[in-house]
Amino acid sequence: MPLLLAPFINVFWMLFGAGIWYVIKLIGFGLVTYTGMNYATDTVLAYIKSNMTGIAPDILSILGLLGFDVAVNIIITVLSVRLLHMGISGGGSKTKVAWKKPADLNVTNGIFKA
Repeated sequence: MPLLLAPFINVFWMLFGAGIWYVIKLIGFGLVTYTGMNYATDTVLAYIKSNMTGIAPDILSILGLLGFDVAVNIIITVLSVRLLHMGISGGGSKTKVAWKKPADLNVTNGIFKA
């Protein structure tokens, strides 16, 4: 019986082996990325909270009314999404100059000189 299954297992592995390894790598990459980003955001938020303890209560209440905590969370979220986008799109290496300065033309006697 194992001799009959061996060719099928071999063919299955040849057809789907690369895909299976690709999915396993993606799961591992996603887990490492999530864990790293979670640790980084927790560290940044803990640093901000620890430095906010020395501020006077009046200023803290004003910052609370202004929505400072929401603003900090939005900034951290935007940075995380930007890092994710850079990772997906290849690290931002596909950017190029969108505008070039036009040549400085001098006009002398109706003749353009570059």
